[in-house]
Amino acid sequence: MSNRSDSSSTLSPNPSIARGIRPVGSLLVALFLQFAPLLRTIEPAMAGVLQPVFMLLRWAAAASAVAGGAHALSGATGLTTPNTVRATNGVATSYRAGITSDTHGAARSYSATALAPGLTVTSRTGGILSGTPTTTGSYSTRVTGWENNNATGNSFTVTVTFTVVDQAISITGQPQPATIDQGKPVTFSVNATGTTLSYRWLHNDLEIAGATNSTFSIASVKGTDAGNYQVRISNGTGSTLSTKALLTINVPAQPPTFTSISPSFSVHEGDNASISAVATATGAAPSLTWSFNGNPVVGVTGSPLALSRVSPAQGGTYRAIATANGLSTTSAPVVLTVLSPLQILTSSADDSRFALTVGTINGRRYFLETASDPTATSWLPVTSAVATGSTLELTDPDRAPVVKTYRVRAE
Repeated sequence: MSNRSDSSSTLSPNPSIARGIRPVGSLLVALFLQFAPLLRTIEPAMAGVLQPVFMLLRWAAAASAVAGGAHALSGATGLTTPNTVRATNGVATSYRAGITSDTHGAARSYSATALAPGLTVTSRTGGILSGTPTTTGSYSTRVTGWENNNATGNSFTVTVTFTVVDQAISITGQPQPATIDQGKPVTFSVNATGTTLSYRWLHNDLEIAGATNSTFSIASVKGTDAGNYQVRISNGTGSTLSTKALLTINVPAQPPTFTSISPSFSVHEGDNASISAVATATGAAPSLTWSFNGNPVVGVTGSPLALSRVSPAQGGTYRAIATANGLSTTSAPVVLTVLSPLQILTSSADDSRFALTVGTINGRRYFLETASDPTATSWLPVTSAVATGSTLELTDPDRAPVVKTYRVRAE
């Protein structure tokens, strides 16, 4: 290894310096091996005997300094081990540095700066840098070889590039399918090895906003949450998709729903009456039964509920009961009011018209019809009108001098 000589010293006959100078022939060979690319620069200095030796020594020291050595080791000095190292984040690694020179041989101790996180100098005398990298990236580590065991004396510093790459992704635990009742929570998770992992969850192949962890949770599932869930895991080595996990949601059975029901209405005693209802249910058509004043109407199912020649006793509250999926729904009440029979209260006739007055139910339509005799099967319409009160007058303006039979019909 080179001496730490003053740069202003000259080639004097001082014996200590003379002993430090090698014969010109061997020095030229060493310099030729180390600095061959710059040979043409050296050639002009070979015109004399002492001057060329001085020039060559001075130039050699400058060249070593350019190579990175402060107080550099002299001779053929440099790194004898690779200057690039590839390591994997999270995986233990070890690198032995080797720095040597023709003058003093291999460095006896080492130091290093700008190490990759997780690496340390674990053997100063052996030049061993080892540990488990913790951060992916590229690191320019400066390794210095020293002349003495205690990191003293002449030294030479080189740059070793440590490239720390991510571990390859490996999924060790796939998301699992789940069957959940509606309104309950659910969580999907994935286990994976690798470093600097990033996650992106998908629902039916579409990314879920904000779902970037190794787990994905839904606090209260609803029908639209059903489907396939999977996660894309990425790092510097690429990306991989997990298997799909199917989420099945148990939707609680819903009772039937009535979409229509007859309004309350009135009829005359002896009229026919009809009450209708329509209900729907999920998964099955509901069955319909009826109640009257809170009691089942025996033997009647479906819609409509038909009542013939209604009597006053049949006036009251009717309800439809729809049943499906083991659940039942009762309709709104339909109140049937039975009034007195349809009656002709008064009648009058002259040569130009016939008129009669009937007891009516407000809102119902009444028809005046005529036939040749009461037993006729075909009746001809004369007029009709909607009642706006309790009585209604109906007239026949064509009162020809013939015998006619009239009747009044309500709808």
